[in-house]
Amino acid sequence: PVKWRISDPIEELDLLSSLSIFPKLIPGITTIKWEKEEQYSEEESKVFPDLLIVIDSSGSMDWSYNRRSNSSRYHLALIGAFSALSYAIMRDVYVAAINFSSGTHVAKWTKNYMRVKHVLISYIGGGTYFPVKTIEQLILEHARKFPNRPVYLLIITDAELGNLQPAANLLKSVLKAKNKVTLFLIGGGRRNPFVRAIEENGGKVYLIRKVKDLVGLVVKD
Repeated sequence: PVKWRISDPIEELDLLSSLSIFPKLIPGITTIKWEKEEQYSEEESKVFPDLLIVIDSSGSMDWSYNRRSNSSRYHLALIGAFSALSYAIMRDVYVAAINFSSGTHVAKWTKNYMRVKHVLISYIGGGTYFPVKTIEQLILEHARKFPNRPVYLLIITDAELGNLQPAANLLKSVLKAKNKVTLFLIGGGRRNPFVRAIEENGGKVYLIRKVKDLVGLVVKD
């Protein structure tokens, strides 16, 4: 890795690696990026799925600082979301995003980093209602625009949802349609029908309590 400087494109910043060095981002000092090498690898021959990021910004996902984890729940969620977004942009795939609480902010399928960024950082702070219909609409839109391309659905939440069963039913159908689903369960969470629907139908669940829990997950998946 080399230093990421303020003049470098924001999508080149390796957020997770930078935060693992020091919990505060200081451009040119604690910020790093990876140099690109012009060589062919097996990974480059893969077809990467397009990415749908679903981030929870309800009241339980607050900004309040936790001394033990050196972060807040929403801070952790944003680190995971932006790491996935940067990786997707680097791989030149389409990205869509939903920021949900009692309402939603949405960025439809795009390769525009800033358009997705503005949705991710738009904290709502209300109740927690999983955006079942909005996810269905984006996946249907993706199927029309990009037939035969899978969707990678990344959900970042504490799973304290007011509509657990409809959310669980949606995820079962998404996974049965040969898409991928990963849940970053912020704060450890609790096992419920939503979490089990992912685990029991081929998806992946990771418990996230601190920044280091995120390191390597986005690339590994």
